[in-house]
Amino acid sequence: MGQRANLVIVRRQNWRLYYDHWCANRLDIELFWGPRLAAEFIEQREPFSDRNDWLDEVWCEGAVVLDEDRKALVWFGGVDIVYDIPRRRAFLDLMKYQWQGWEIRWATGGIVEVGGYVGLPADKFLEDTDPEEGFTVLAEYPEENDTLLTVRRHGRCLAGRGHGDEEALELGPSQLTMLLEVAREPSLVWTEDMPRGGLHIDVDAQSLHYWRANPAPGIEDRVRRSWSEWRTEWLEDHFEEHLRIASMDIQLPHRDISDLQRSELHRLRECCTHLASNPARKISAMYESSQINPRTDLNRSSTGSETEKLRLLDLLESRAPIRHG
Repeated sequence: MGQRANLVIVRRQNWRLYYDHWCANRLDIELFWGPRLAAEFIEQREPFSDRNDWLDEVWCEGAVVLDEDRKALVWFGGVDIVYDIPRRRAFLDLMKYQWQGWEIRWATGGIVEVGGYVGLPADKFLEDTDPEEGFTVLAEYPEENDTLLTVRRHGRCLAGRGHGDEEALELGPSQLTMLLEVAREPSLVWTEDMPRGGLHIDVDAQSLHYWRANPAPGIEDRVRRSWSEWRTEWLEDHFEEHLRIASMDIQLPHRDISDLQRSELHRLRECCTHLASNPARKISAMYESSQINPRTDLNRSSTGSETEKLRLLDLLESRAPIRHG
């Protein structure tokens, strides 16, 4: 139970590791207001004395490195923006207004990318797992077929929708029969929300291009091993590159940048301050249980003045859309 996050501050060529049991789902909100409040938020608690005490890919749901030396922020977290690329981009453009002069990078590689920023190897965070669930088509819940599939074969490209994630990709070419069956449309109009991932299979060239909306730790090496006879390329979250490579009639949902930014500003306005609490203790008291993980007490309240935050949101709303290259 929790939304666990690792938090790191780099200062004067030294880095310190922090932990929060509940902030991963709010990390986007807590980082939004700029470097001063972000550092204050992280430093509310003492850093871990053991710098090896990191979360792994299974338990880490959010993470950030705030590098004051290089003025760089590498992070992932939140709820909706993790799976919605256009919404995330709108949010990041708004965020950069408060972080002027800083590099802000969304960690498509998850905790592996965040840990790698301070020099830690990927295998520190990765777990050995045997993938089991492959790609499928969900007939009962078609809206959950959230992976865009395109296949080029015999010089012709076809498209389809399926359901599957990083684990399905790791099953390698054993998935081809099923995937070739799914991709049967010469054009595709995508309804509902944006896809959460995609793959382009070129059978003729034996190449695979793939992308994910959510962070995917270690995905490049895992897919490369699973598709060892193929050329593979991870497109991170650049779904536009998938469309370019497929070069066929695929229409994804279009949302105006102004509407997305105003929606994000409304969300921020509704939850710009948060008081730290430990839900695990409340549940423990309800069931008269004495067993509780002490790390659940490692949590943080929001920092900064609500009045100042609302004033900033008013300013951003008056200037929307805000675009940063």
